[in-house]
Amino acid sequence: MLPLSNFLTRKVLEVKIIKAKTSDSRFGNCLLIVYWATYLSKKYNIPFIYYEKFVESDNLKISNIKDLFQASFANVLRLKSENDIDIKSDKDICYEIDIDFLMSNENSSELLKDVDAEFKKLIEPIKDIELPVQQENIISCALHVRKGGGFDLPLLSQDGLQSKIDTSFIPIDAQVLAQEVLSRSAITRMFNKLFKIDRYIDLRWPLKFPPDRFYVDQIKYVAQLFKDKKLKIYLFTDDQNPEKIVKKYKKYLNNLNIEFVYRKENNTHDSNILYDFLTMAKCDCLIRPESTYSVMAEKIGNFKLVLYPAHAIWVSKSQLAIDEVGYK
Repeated sequence: MLPLSNFLTRKVLEVKIIKAKTSDSRFGNCLLIVYWATYLSKKYNIPFIYYEKFVESDNLKISNIKDLFQASFANVLRLKSENDIDIKSDKDICYEIDIDFLMSNENSSELLKDVDAEFKKLIEPIKDIELPVQQENIISCALHVRKGGGFDLPLLSQDGLQSKIDTSFIPIDAQVLAQEVLSRSAITRMFNKLFKIDRYIDLRWPLKFPPDRFYVDQIKYVAQLFKDKKLKIYLFTDDQNPEKIVKKYKKYLNNLNIEFVYRKENNTHDSNILYDFLTMAKCDCLIRPESTYSVMAEKIGNFKLVLYPAHAIWVSKSQLAIDEVGYK
């Protein structure tokens, strides 16, 4: 964080601060907003000194940030992009950011490295949390599987493990369709007749809810990559029945050198949030969807390998397929 000593003489100099508007978002989104606030603070030399409490924030070191100025600012500007920042302005301004902020892609690796380090400090737990111990000759792999968990709309797509490809169906770019869904444009009405787009979450966020085929394929890849070691898969999911997922995956993996670790009861989308997040970040490898929860775990982790869906297509009216996988 930037020191505040240079920003306390408001009568002499204009003051600008950054506020993270986090109260209305889920844990992963809140961490992303905090990351953006940290980034803006570093890049533009503006102190990040205010955030709104969110789930688990009182258990993180970010809770040391105090609200010094926010209540007295007449000028509060909600940032949509970095273009909205006016460094030369002589007004006192509270720059407020939420999940709709768009971060620039043109940044130096040195800046992003500093941001990552500062962000990691902010979300360290205040009290030590006992996490699983990493074992020699065992590769631990965090598997983040989003199913909705009763919080989101249901999924349209089948799991992709058994279904046959409909050769009469012309594939549709899933991201293009999602943009139409979210924009509510005129073309949306046409797609709605075919897909019933208002009823299914994976039509809106295809990379956040990839089919099971994606996860099984990536587990096979990791197992082959580290074939001389045992693979321990830590399943993190919002699904209320993780065991059902494990049984399905085991059937198609057929690999005795893979062990699954998962919560056998009382698993919900809003339970064990911090413990699971920190455990995920401690693993050797990460297989994740485009979910801010695991994207932020990637920020604080030190993974040997990260695999994620980079592009998706609808290959039938009820089958989503990941046709491009990203890796780091």
